[in-house]
Amino acid sequence: SQFSRERQQRKTKRSKKSIMPNENKDNSSNKEEAESNPRWTCYLTINILSLINFINVAQVETLQDFRGSLVFGPFTFALSFIIFVMDRFRLCLDKFNFMSVLDGKLEGFALLVFVLWWASGVGFLTHTNGVAYKALNIYFSSWFNLFASIYTLNEWSASKEILTIEEITHISPTLKGWWVFLFASIVNCGSAAEAYTEFLKIDGGYAAFAVTVGAVTTVFSFVFVIAHYNFLKCCKISHGGALELVASLLMNVLMIAA
Repeated sequence: SQFSRERQQRKTKRSKKSIMPNENKDNSSNKEEAESNPRWTCYLTINILSLINFINVAQVETLQDFRGSLVFGPFTFALSFIIFVMDRFRLCLDKFNFMSVLDGKLEGFALLVFVLWWASGVGFLTHTNGVAYKALNIYFSSWFNLFASIYTLNEWSASKEILTIEEITHISPTLKGWWVFLFASIVNCGSAAEAYTEFLKIDGGYAAFAVTVGAVTTVFSFVFVIAHYNFLKCCKISHGGALELVASLLMNVLMIAA
């Protein structure tokens, strides 16, 4: 009947009115949460790793032989600590929101500096006969700092809908593996080349073999990375075929032998 329909409409209106305040409350709470940096755990991780790196480098007895090793940990420790504290305390966050400066570009620039800083830090601290071999905590904290910085930068890029690692490597299931293999091969080749110059007077045979392996795997992995992006128009190299399978098997055999 018409009465029952009107009654049902009034119930519906009342239920909507009762829902609206809760929705507004949820929206306001979500808005309040959105003011805080969702990457605060990443900054905390970088902060802890930087502190570990600094403490272990400072404890090396022959530190005078490794000039410059102390600068890497304190720099990212101080910056990540400031970012973390200003984000976690409401009083600081209300006065200065790091995420909103220059529409978030300042955070992206800072994270890019973190990545470049620890890329050079890894190269300096973990080079042949470097300070990282005096304590493995220095070695691992250096590498983990680099990876944590890259991860945080990637998370920021995703929040700004800029280029991310996922977008670069989503073309095929094997592309991520080739990128990792390329990165590892470059590190292997560079480290082996430095070791070759260091140990040439003693026995450079193993180092020369490592350089050769690193060079070969770098070339192979680079070819298949760019093949995924169709840069090799002159060659019939495509991903997901028998050629990629054979190449990956050969690389596995070579690395096992190495």
